[in-house]
Amino acid sequence: MLVRLKEGFAFNSQDAVASYEGAGYLTIENGARIACQFRADLDGNGMVQLLCHRILPNDFAFHLLALLDTGGSAGFRGTTAAGLTVVMDTERGGRPLSLDSDGYGSMYFLPGKIAVFDKEPPTNSHRYLLTNFAFSPFTHLGEPPHHPPPHRMALIIDGQSVDVEITPLPDYVQRIVTLWQTRAIVPTCELYIPTPAGAPKEWPFDLAVRICKLMSVAAGTVIEWIVATGLNAQGERIRTVHAARRTKPYCSLGVAPIKEFGYEANTRMLQEFLQHGLDQFKNRDWRKMNGLIAAFLDARLENDYAEARGIKTVVVLEMLKDLFVHEYSEKVWEPMLPQALRRKIGTVIKTALKESDVPPEAVGAVRDKLGQWDPSFRRVVLYMIEQLGLVEDEKSVKAIVASRNSLVHTGKFLSEKDPAKGKDLGFADAGHEFFTLLSFVDRILLRMVGHLGMYTNYSECSMSRFAPVMESLPVR
Repeated sequence: MLVRLKEGFAFNSQDAVASYEGAGYLTIENGARIACQFRADLDGNGMVQLLCHRILPNDFAFHLLALLDTGGSAGFRGTTAAGLTVVMDTERGGRPLSLDSDGYGSMYFLPGKIAVFDKEPPTNSHRYLLTNFAFSPFTHLGEPPHHPPPHRMALIIDGQSVDVEITPLPDYVQRIVTLWQTRAIVPTCELYIPTPAGAPKEWPFDLAVRICKLMSVAAGTVIEWIVATGLNAQGERIRTVHAARRTKPYCSLGVAPIKEFGYEANTRMLQEFLQHGLDQFKNRDWRKMNGLIAAFLDARLENDYAEARGIKTVVVLEMLKDLFVHEYSEKVWEPMLPQALRRKIGTVIKTALKESDVPPEAVGAVRDKLGQWDPSFRRVVLYMIEQLGLVEDEKSVKAIVASRNSLVHTGKFLSEKDPAKGKDLGFADAGHEFFTLLSFVDRILLRMVGHLGMYTNYSECSMSRFAPVMESLPVR
């Protein structure tokens, strides 16, 4: 069997989710069509690889040899022995490999996606293979593992009801055990989305992306689709898209309790969470929300040092603040400190400095500072909390701001840099400080996606893990 490659090296450590072999043509930048055999693979972590081999020596010498150092772009179209058509749109980064012992050349790609066509369109629905989604725990008080039922729910999208379904894979139990043990990236279920009549071609893909983003927020780990299978009205496969998505290792720090109770209750909570989130996306800047959620999930990864995780969490808080700072400046800051008043304050202070014995260097430093009239971080955070309907006492906000300042300016938790001040603000130690900061950010992001229910409170050392997201979370 042909050895699979990863960055040009033999790679057999993980079984492929899907593999295709056959013959086809590479079309490179100069327009040349190069006959070859191929193998295309999709790994469980979302990596897609296309290896074109058995390239004739003349084709390799005249068309590919010049690309050995720089790489090149090419498109591909091939057919498998079963008659499936495999297509890769033009991709950059193709790497020629040196001739093998038989004198044939090879070229491999790590494309963004490959498409496999079975039958003629149209497609009526899609099934998306998802990574790292977990259903309810399948063991309770020593019960044997069992296969969980699917989540079936109706979501209102653009004024019409869409019946979506999340179904565990047949070997889900084995997969979820592997996921929990290895903290890796494992496909666990399929998301079914029917396509309404008249919907654009990309409509189900856009919905799948948003559902994955929202489920990722609730689960606290990256849930992403890596395979999309289009089906016709008879349920026959029309085409399959294998996509190189941005997957991440599994994280066990859930945010909203969507798998902590009975199956029916979990389905209902997940449905409400998705519905509120999809409604909120209409009112938010999707590009900014996409980046915010990606940073939020990256901050939860458990393979970094605590300080690095804390700094990443602070970055998320800064991104949240950025969504409100313009609104705060227009509605609160500018009316409170209009330009004329700022000039007057500056004149008064400069006059007072001139009449005093303050050294000229200090006067210059103060003059520079007077030009920085941006609202403070604390004021914007308080405004953000108010606008989202959250309640926080002054001590909580003061503690969060102090923790943020310490991490931003020194790279250390306040509890480590100044233990006495940390304890005065309610932090027992650096670990407690991190989880207090994490829970604070969790609540704000949950409100950004419209969540009104429970969340997992990591800041309290008690048996009561779940708390209402709308109640205050004082630092104790």
